[in-house]
Amino acid sequence: MDANDNPTLMIWHAKPDMSCEYVNEAWREFTGYTLEEARGGGWYRCLHPDDLTRWLDASVRAFDERRPFEMEYRMRRRDGEYRWVLDRAVPRHGAGGAFLGFGGACVEIEAGRRGTSLAGLRVLVVGHDRGTFEELVRPLEVAGADVRVAAGGSDALLTLDAWHPDVLLSESKAIRALRELPEDELLDAVAQMAA
Repeated sequence: MDANDNPTLMIWHAKPDMSCEYVNEAWREFTGYTLEEARGGGWYRCLHPDDLTRWLDASVRAFDERRPFEMEYRMRRRDGEYRWVLDRAVPRHGAGGAFLGFGGACVEIEAGRRGTSLAGLRVLVVGHDRGTFEELVRPLEVAGADVRVAAGGSDALLTLDAWHPDVLLSESKAIRALRELPEDELLDAVAQMAA
């Protein structure tokens, strides 16, 4: 067996222009793509649409800076289901230090990610109407949290009097920072606040 055909690691190589030049058998088996379908820009098609921009931003930055990167994103499995993977990549250099692109390896982490459940967690968001906070509220609700939004101080006091949240998020730099987090990091951060 070739070192690039590790049965559990999905290994890839990209050229300096970020086009795919190689994916191993494990990557092809997971995605259902052939090497020919993955080559060039074909490998982007297996990324979840919600993760594509974040993946591109991180990849372009790493390629430009010639520095290693690590990220989690959803990749479409051959049956059409998206699964979370951890991808780690490093720059590749040839003789004389010429930049050859990147080499990376993905491993499925879906089982570990499913542990981030907020089922039954009560979260009160204070300081904005629900529409403004949709990008914060929606992923919390999808993860099982009971989320309520209070528009201001008196509304918050009435809500607190009738309902006791596990986590209180109020207008601050911290809440603005939470809104900028990728969904998976947001869920982890809120779960840690409740711990």
